[in-house]
Amino acid sequence: MTEDFSLAPSFPGVDGYVVNQDNGQTWNRVTTVGASGSESVRIINYTNISGQIDDWITPSYDLSNMTGISLLFKVANARRNSSSTDQLKVDYSLNCGETWQPRYNKSGAALATAGVVSVSFVPNATQWRQETVSLPTSVNLKPNVRFRFRNVSDRGNNTYIDDLQITGTLVNVDEVDETTLGYALYPNPTSAASHVQFKLNKNSSVSLQVKDLTGRLVREVLNSDLGAGVHEFDIPTDGSGIYLIDLSVNGKHHIRRLVVTQD
Repeated sequence: MTEDFSLAPSFPGVDGYVVNQDNGQTWNRVTTVGASGSESVRIINYTNISGQIDDWITPSYDLSNMTGISLLFKVANARRNSSSTDQLKVDYSLNCGETWQPRYNKSGAALATAGVVSVSFVPNATQWRQETVSLPTSVNLKPNVRFRFRNVSDRGNNTYIDDLQITGTLVNVDEVDETTLGYALYPNPTSAASHVQFKLNKNSSVSLQVKDLTGRLVREVLNSDLGAGVHEFDIPTDGSGIYLIDLSVNGKHHIRRLVVTQD
């Protein structure tokens, strides 16, 4: 998935939020500058309080069908003077933010992409840097992953974030079980509705959900107990795109990608 913050609801996201303890300068979406467009996320350190900590907590991402995961983003930062040490940290959580694990930490010259700028910094197209944060295997196949962007201000200069991406290898969960399940998704690709068919050998608790590529729920088709036998359900579509069709049987997830192409 890629987030370029071109739409207002993208920040802080559906269930994302900002922690701004002093009610001063903090993370905000701006519409005047970006790495690949005219939008990005910014914190103004230029007029911030030295030592102030501001957190941007991303929405929860469902990575239950992904391994080899990395978080990518573009950053732009300048130092107010040669001794400025504004800091950017990125942590991840697998338990809704109860605990955080550090993964990225840069400050001062290591964070800066534009050297020393004595006025409030606004980056040009050449003053962005791609950052790649490799995540440990403990994040693989996890259904609830959040990231925390933490700014520790030295009252130096501004920091910008854009083009947030999560990359990895999509996998099918419980591939052996799917042979018995007979999970079919058709037609695929489709320009209209699609259909799911599967077979249960016994009474089972079943949920069927349509998600986007970030794992966010688009529509819940089914959540109930079903008896043994063959079952078929229609999958309505919400416009062109790639969707994840998540069939869960007794807590085991079986995921298919659905491609929708509409004029």
